[in-house]
Amino acid sequence: MTKSWLQKKKKKKKEKKREPKIHPQEPPLINAKIPFIRAISWASSAMGCLTLGGPGIVLSRKLCPGGSTDHSIDSSNPKHPLPAFTLDLLYTKFYVINSASLVSAVQRNHKTISFDPFLATVANRLAGIHGKGLKLIQETENGGGEVHSKVVHSMHPTLLGPGLDAMNRTMINNLQISIDKLESQHEVSLELHNWCKHAIAMASTDAVYGPLNPYKSDQIEDAFWTYEANLNILELNVLPNITGRKAFKAREKIVVSFVKFYEANGQEKSPQLTYGRWEVQHSAGASNEDIARLETVTAISILSKTVPSAFWTPFGSYSRSKLLAQLREEIVTSALQADVSINSGANPTHVIDLAAIKDQCPLLLSAFQEFFSLRSNGTATRRFGPSNALTAHQPRKVNRGEKAEELGDGISYDITPLNDRWDPPDLNPSALASFFTAPIGEFRVRISPRK
Repeated sequence: MTKSWLQKKKKKKKEKKREPKIHPQEPPLINAKIPFIRAISWASSAMGCLTLGGPGIVLSRKLCPGGSTDHSIDSSNPKHPLPAFTLDLLYTKFYVINSASLVSAVQRNHKTISFDPFLATVANRLAGIHGKGLKLIQETENGGGEVHSKVVHSMHPTLLGPGLDAMNRTMINNLQISIDKLESQHEVSLELHNWCKHAIAMASTDAVYGPLNPYKSDQIEDAFWTYEANLNILELNVLPNITGRKAFKAREKIVVSFVKFYEANGQEKSPQLTYGRWEVQHSAGASNEDIARLETVTAISILSKTVPSAFWTPFGSYSRSKLLAQLREEIVTSALQADVSINSGANPTHVIDLAAIKDQCPLLLSAFQEFFSLRSNGTATRRFGPSNALTAHQPRKVNRGEKAEELGDGISYDITPLNDRWDPPDLNPSALASFFTAPIGEFRVRISPRK
């Protein structure tokens, strides 16, 4: 009797099992053995995505090993990953894109497949914006002012032409200062990731925030790295001042520094990129504190990809001696030029033509992309608008206008690990915002001029 009762119960449970509805135009549904838990693990990098009512889209070439560029793969073959598939998370869906051509199609359809709906969640959980300030950021369809979306769109013109050239020049000049400090010593021993963090942070933030840059303070720079390394706790949004106390305190310290920045009119001495962000929010009625909170999150986009890439690119290059020699030869042959307008003496200043890097250094570009692919752990997340379909192949414009900039003698240095082994350092799984896996362990190296 017991066995019969159990069989009936199992049959009844199976009949009641929730079957998600899939539209014929939606990607095929993936059923995991532990559906909800596994789906959450796949979608965990989409900050705040589980609170949204509409379907989301995750762009990834990591979720399925061996991501394909062919969107016509036979989905019945388990050896070949699907180019796109659906994850059902009970009350919302995710479409995971694993095909390069479809990823490009998603990025082109920015009006109907958008990141904007996630911005309010990010502002609330990661920046700590509440009440009226949060309402200004929310979408208009939810009764908000959609200010952050306007901020994002206002930045586009400032990232083209002379404004971008000026910021690039400032950044490269600041990097030159860090390189010159190495050049002043015959040989130096340092922790490579920390050196990259500080050099890139100073160069990037000076270019963005101008002479009153809050990150010039070592305390504020350190606070940012503490904040950035512990974002996963804040993203959970469960008593963040207690459960994520370290990140919470670091964030509040950064916010105070930016409030002082605005009180001193630092935005008026900064590039148009930064002034424009402030002006749009200020005109909409946002307080200096809420603007400062949003600016704290903005630094994530400035630094959280750039710093790890600045570490993994030399790591990947210098750990492969044959590749390193080929990269140096390609740069010297195709992109290095003597600029007599800077120094016409016996030892002219050499510059690297950035346009030539793009057009004439295919090995360097492909090596960088491969390092990115090997170390990338990120996914880009978007939300679908109504009635949207993807077409894999559409023409794409290529914007040019790169300019030759002065660079130091970075290609003239040798880098060797102190233990003579290129063993990757321990990694930080909590670096939620970084598309590159960020190191957390030390990697000490010896840097010396090439003989």
